[in-house]
Amino acid sequence: MKITWKIIVPVALLAVIGAVLMSLSPAVDNSSKTENSSADRHANPRSAAPKAGKAKNVRAKNETPIEAESGTRMHVELADSDGYDDLSPEMKRLMDEIQLCLDTEDRKSLTKACEKIAKIQQERGRDAVPASVRAKAVEAIGLFLPASLAELVDFMADSDPEVVESVFDQLDNLLNDTTIGDKELSGMLVAMSKVLSDEDSIDSMAMAIDCNMRNSVKVATYCKIIETGTPEVVTRMKESIAEMMEVEVSDLPSNPKVLENQLNEWLEENPDGEDDADFYKGVDD
Repeated sequence: MKITWKIIVPVALLAVIGAVLMSLSPAVDNSSKTENSSADRHANPRSAAPKAGKAKNVRAKNETPIEAESGTRMHVELADSDGYDDLSPEMKRLMDEIQLCLDTEDRKSLTKACEKIAKIQQERGRDAVPASVRAKAVEAIGLFLPASLAELVDFMADSDPEVVESVFDQLDNLLNDTTIGDKELSGMLVAMSKVLSDEDSIDSMAMAIDCNMRNSVKVATYCKIIETGTPEVVTRMKESIAEMMEVEVSDLPSNPKVLENQLNEWLEENPDGEDDADFYKGVDD
């Protein structure tokens, strides 16, 4: 059979057209897929966004922006403090609570934290709460003095150097508070005298009595402390009494009642001045 050009040419053209269509088919298919994908993203933009990793600092359900910012700063400060990394998870949480009370000036929460410390120590012993945590609690208590005096007194019998130093700092600030009247100060010092044993703190107490009280309040304070104070406090108070009365300590009677009588006799000879009540009542803020 003889093949003519009339047959060959159309067949060749059909072959070329077929090859071109086959080469274009994947591109059209990919373009279609791209268009469909783009349409899906516009219809549901969340599906196109990558899933974000779990946030490390998520604000608590009821936490205010101030508390969230304070919490971030708090953890930076505590992480930089000596010994924080060595604390147990339980003590880190307790330290965090106390620091938050400081940052937010939350007296109510601080009272609860102090109660928690007292409970742990009662059940497991004093050193179950590390000294660094106890010292931080004392620092926070100082923010609310004199209202928080009862909490401070609970830590005054602590003999750990770090806690003693913190107590002294807060006590020194309290005794130099000019807004406190001498009668109020007397009540505070009598309460402290029942637990204090640190020499520096006791010296500060003696100076406060000598400088910040009228004579009548001073004598009443000495009489109460002699009866209820620790041996260390009583010894120091007798030194102050002897100096005030211009006698030797050895000349003072050992019997508290006899000493009280002598103090009252001294007061009769050295009564309060006319302006002492106003002078020692405390200065308003």
